[in-house]
Amino acid sequence: MASIKDVAKLAGVSPSTVSLMLNNTGYVSAETREKIASAIQTLDYTPNELARNLSKNRSNLVGVIAPDVTHPYCGTIVKYIDLYLSSRGYKTMLCSASSSRSTDLEYINMLKRQTMDGIIATMFHPDVPIDVGKPFVSIDGDLNGHIPVVMSNHRQEGEIAASLFLKNGCRHVVHLTSNKTWRTLALQRNEILAETLRQNGALVDVIELNNHIAESSYLDKMAQLLFDQYPDVDGIFGSELFLCHCQNEAKMRGKRIPEDLKLIACDGTFLSDLNHFTAIVQPLKAIAKKSVDLMVDLTKGKQFEQRVYEFNVSVQKGETTIV
Repeated sequence: MASIKDVAKLAGVSPSTVSLMLNNTGYVSAETREKIASAIQTLDYTPNELARNLSKNRSNLVGVIAPDVTHPYCGTIVKYIDLYLSSRGYKTMLCSASSSRSTDLEYINMLKRQTMDGIIATMFHPDVPIDVGKPFVSIDGDLNGHIPVVMSNHRQEGEIAASLFLKNGCRHVVHLTSNKTWRTLALQRNEILAETLRQNGALVDVIELNNHIAESSYLDKMAQLLFDQYPDVDGIFGSELFLCHCQNEAKMRGKRIPEDLKLIACDGTFLSDLNHFTAIVQPLKAIAKKSVDLMVDLTKGKQFEQRVYEFNVSVQKGETTIV
């Protein structure tokens, strides 16, 4: 494989002159440019992009932290983030979130070592300190006051879900939610949903799910637990993935949907379309784009204008509610 020194030798110039032309960082005459271009073509030389970026203290890689891309929410938002990063000249380094503090700490160390230019996190360990001054964007995570957050309007989400359950005559709603040990702003919808339903005389119970487990065996077990523990449940609010398992379990127990049991999903990805769920749709494409725009600005040394960027949700009527 040809090197920059080989190109310089064939063109009759110094390696630094070739570097000036390739990086467009200094004057190179038109005649010399032609010689270098001819040498590059003859040798089929491909510039080492990584080396060039590292010389500028950049990698053009952005780490995207997600718990499980097999989950429809995570997979969808990672897809859009990758799309928008690519359109801005960056590549995506997918990082798997875990319950281990050491794993997320290593991602921060990679950021310090400039292995990555920045991090966009859909989930992050609550006990890991994040250095101020490093490009970091959080989706839904309330990490600290110096990191921009992009999120859906989860209070609106809770209000809409409560209103739908009440209109459908639900008197006992079970809400499936993330583990409270993680600092996710999505938990705001829990408070609004529960408060609104209880104010209107409905019973509300909450089941916390492990954020890192999306295996069918675990979700089947949790669905069975839900109906064993709350046999009179007439409304369930949660992620589409878990609602699929609740739907199957309900049918096996002879419950009719939507006559006996109403299901409302809280993401609105392709899985809601596939299963005809009534869903509170989060604008994941818009959230991904804003996260990337913020990240690009931060890598260029710009400051964000506000700390929280919030997007309204919408309702997608399906076959799992009556009205």
